[in-house]
Amino acid sequence: MSQFAVALMCGYLIGSIPTAYVIVRLFTKKDIRLSGSGNVGAANTLKVTKSKSLGILVAVFDILKGVAAFLIGMYVGGNQFMVAAVAGVAAVAGHNFPVWLRFRGGRGLATAAGFVFPWIWPAPFVWLGLWILLRKITGNTHISNILATAVLLIIALVAKNDWLIQLTTVTAEPGHIRIAALMLCGLIFIKHIEPIITGNTGRMD
Repeated sequence: MSQFAVALMCGYLIGSIPTAYVIVRLFTKKDIRLSGSGNVGAANTLKVTKSKSLGILVAVFDILKGVAAFLIGMYVGGNQFMVAAVAGVAAVAGHNFPVWLRFRGGRGLATAAGFVFPWIWPAPFVWLGLWILLRKITGNTHISNILATAVLLIIALVAKNDWLIQLTTVTAEPGHIRIAALMLCGLIFIKHIEPIITGNTGRMD
């Protein structure tokens, strides 16, 4: 079996661990999919349980899923960035579409941040700053998520190769970084289209 196949499977299985579902079930006996927004993520955990501690706990575990997937991908691939990128993107896909919950998961932002942080740590903080600004301007959470993500994607696509190389903490080809960014942002965009179309664009969930 190829390194990419192993990374893909490991990443998906790690990402598909339904953290919010398990924690909400454990502490409240509720099915998070039937409560609040129905989203299997940290913000809906807070909404359903009214507990900041549980919301933070879910967020931390979801972030760690992305970190773990990337590190496992680096190990499996012998420090090849693209193998690690496949694992990280697969983790976000697993979080968004977990087989254990009939492919109904979260929106992938926390897991994506965990995947990105080990190799380009400023990106999640830049995204957060953009999101805060855009949330104030638009008053719309999901649109702010998409716009902040789109800005980072555009930066990755148009930035000079030398600049991208200097920003990353691992050895990676600029083209591979752009491919990873496209795949990752695509998953985030997909999960935010529905709430915008349906008009559910209030709180982050």
